[in-house]
Amino acid sequence: MNPYLVLVNKTHPVPEDYLSRVELVSACGVDQREILVERQTLEAYQALASYVKETEDVVIGAANAYRSVQAQQQIYEQFCVSYGKDYAACGHIDANGWGI
Repeated sequence: MNPYLVLVNKTHPVPEDYLSRVELVSACGVDQREILVERQTLEAYQALASYVKETEDVVIGAANAYRSVQAQQQIYEQFCVSYGKDYAACGHIDANGWGI
């Protein structure tokens, strides 16, 4: 079974052991902050970034990647204060630790 293939929605929460199935590695975000990214995703992103730079002379960067449930909850709460809970509830941001 593919450890990355997982159905997540309102009736199927992220499995509690999900993080133990993936390898998070450190990378540098566009603002020079450290971000955590799943290893295979980072490798694919780096190949894409290199290709686009070489062929189109375009630089792309990652602003965010993995966030803990606690970090996502804090973002959700700040979003609710700034834009209102009704707007946040419309799917613009997720309180369960997974940005959408």
